Amino acid sequence: MKDLTAIRVRVKSDNATSLGLQLVDGTGQTHQTRLPIVADGKWHDLTIIPSKVAGGEHWGGAKDAW
Repeated sequence: MKDLTAIRVRVKSDNATSLGLQLVDGTGQTHQTRLPIVADGKWHDLTIIPSKVAGGEHWGGAKDAW
């Protein structure tokens, strides 16, 4: 996950307070996390840093933890 430094998206929710995220790296390993979002019905910028997602909850691929 060194090639991609950031993913920027806009999110909007009236009631959800988090966003589930899965990223798959070049070895086929899946990295998963939950990101907090603001539930106020307005658009918000969200920056996802893949290097911060990698290494937490993960499975499959080169360093399978399950």
